[in-house]
Amino acid sequence: MATDNPPIYMVGGSKGGVGKSFVTLALVDYLRRTDVNVVLVETDTTNPDVMKAVHDEIECGSWALLKTEWVMGLSGRFH
Repeated sequence: MATDNPPIYMVGGSKGGVGKSFVTLALVDYLRRTDVNVVLVETDTTNPDVMKAVHDEIECGSWALLKTEWVMGLSGRFH
């Protein structure tokens, strides 16, 4: 999928054990099978399990979100 503005998929939530990692791994698998270039940004610094699972296969990075970053939108304004 070559576009000027590729889609960004975000999977998140605050409650543990609801399937965020499972859904993320399934999404990564699906996108790779459809020849989409995938870059994973892991924001769970205490248990980066998704990044550990795929770091040998795709480009991965880690980012610790701060509370101010969490509430700021892409425009840089607070919501």
